[in-house]
Amino acid sequence: MSDAPGGDAVRVASGRGGVGAGCHPDGARLTVHIPAAWLGGWDTDNRIGFEDSTGPIHLLIEKDFKCANPSTPKDNDDCYENPVACEG
Repeated sequence: MSDAPGGDAVRVASGRGGVGAGCHPDGARLTVHIPAAWLGGWDTDNRIGFEDSTGPIHLLIEKDFKCANPSTPKDNDDCYENPVACEG
């Protein structure tokens, strides 16, 4: 995402030690830290996301699933299969 002047508006960093997620604001940029242990296999398993509210900000990070009725086919290019669509 490049909504901020001069760089990414949001950056995700893994490998953070500890038991929970967190974030660090830096001007117009927000870096979200996710423990590496949470990410193992996430791209292929049935976990939808992560939630953490141990800090001052409540974080909810979820996979981006394909839309049932996308505006354009490109809207679904880099998305995960929609589990609801797969049931039928």
